[in-house]
Amino acid sequence: SHPDTLAVANNLATSLSVAGDHRGARTLRDAVMPLFRRVLGDSHPNTIALVEANRLNCDLEPPPT
Repeated sequence: SHPDTLAVANNLATSLSVAGDHRGARTLRDAVMPLFRRVLGDSHPNTIALVEANRLNCDLEPPPT
């Protein structure tokens, strides 16, 4: 339920849709939507992006070594 994990799940759903797997994309979006709403809230830009099937900019930094 970490916001970065949710962003990656959203982007995977978008990629699945672009690749033609619309059923897989819908299944993933349906699965993560309650998490987005619980963790981020309905009015958060990332939740809105999920609803609108838009890719999120999630530039993830590698852990320090």
